[in-house]
Amino acid sequence: MRNFNHLYYFHIVAKLGGVTAAAKQLNTSQSSLSTQLKTLEAQIGNELFKRDGRNIILTKAGHSVFNFTRRMFDVASELDAYLAKSDHRGRSSFSIGVSPDIERPFVTDAISRMMQSLSADHRPLLTQVSHPHEKLIAKLELSELDAVISSQPIHSQNVKTIAEIKLPVKAVARNILGRSIVSILEDANVGLVIASQDMRLRWETDDYLIKRKIRKTIAFESNVVGALLRATIDGLGIGFLPEAYLEHELKNQTTKKGALVISREPLWNHRIYLSAKNRAPTDEIRLMLGTLSEELAP
Repeated sequence: MRNFNHLYYFHIVAKLGGVTAAAKQLNTSQSSLSTQLKTLEAQIGNELFKRDGRNIILTKAGHSVFNFTRRMFDVASELDAYLAKSDHRGRSSFSIGVSPDIERPFVTDAISRMMQSLSADHRPLLTQVSHPHEKLIAKLELSELDAVISSQPIHSQNVKTIAEIKLPVKAVARNILGRSIVSILEDANVGLVIASQDMRLRWETDDYLIKRKIRKTIAFESNVVGALLRATIDGLGIGFLPEAYLEHELKNQTTKKGALVISREPLWNHRIYLSAKNRAPTDEIRLMLGTLSEELAP
């Protein structure tokens, strides 16, 4: 009898493309995982992986074994996902993963509108979680999530992009004595409120600043979108944010004092992606994915 744990661990390593990612997903150490892979290779009598620089790739024997384990464990994970789709009252469930660099109120509002569009009898038990992009991919691959909203596309044969949403980005600053955003941009004393270097929004902002030959000091930097908005509202500098992320603040401006001013025209389009497992969804999930993609669009 084969050790199914060894086969499952091999399957996850092959599916995620590395021992490090697999060890995190399996909640085990890399050394323990490597030992179990070697035990499996000894039982089979063939090497299953080979080194390619820092990466590992499947050998010919590894591909053959993976073809079997994919049929074994993909069906098993789909069964687990199916059984998990109802609680003790028989309600279906829908789980969404959101990358940390997307503003929470923006996503929450879109999900709320999606749920309100469904009749009470068809509203699922909804779960929303936040993880780094790589972990979201792993959880989607393993059917632990039904959908992912991220600022980066997912390139996987097991995942498909449901929608690519364009969010117009605008320059925004606190209203200083009634000045326009153009005059604030030209003020050498006003710094930048800018996304940190690990965010896609930062790469886009840097590209825009270079093309426009805008050279300013950074007054505030963060990888939390809400913190960037707060710093801009507090007058720490000029921010570059999707207009959709400003919606709450712009709606709640009741006085001109401290109100925000934004550029009239979009500077560029920031993109976010709604992705799901590449399989035939149920009618209910298809409806929710379609409605959510519409609600995310500006």
